[in-house]
Amino acid sequence: MDNVRERGTVKLWHERRGFGFIAPDGWSNDVFVHISDCIIEGDILPKGSRVEFTTGTGRNGKPAAKDVVLLES
Repeated sequence: MDNVRERGTVKLWHERRGFGFIAPDGWSNDVFVHISDCIIEGDILPKGSRVEFTTGTGRNGKPAAKDVVLLES
């Protein structure tokens, strides 16, 4: 994967477990995101929030969001 910044919407967030999924703009598959890959205050990405991220490879070899930041609404 490369360092191109993507945008998407938080589709699901498990606050207690610290992970969720982002629906990237223009992609058909959701991307996994872990709180450790987020550059945010607190431990939550509210469902429906707009985010920007790069795509890397997760521990399972599938695409995962990295360097996730919340966009201003």
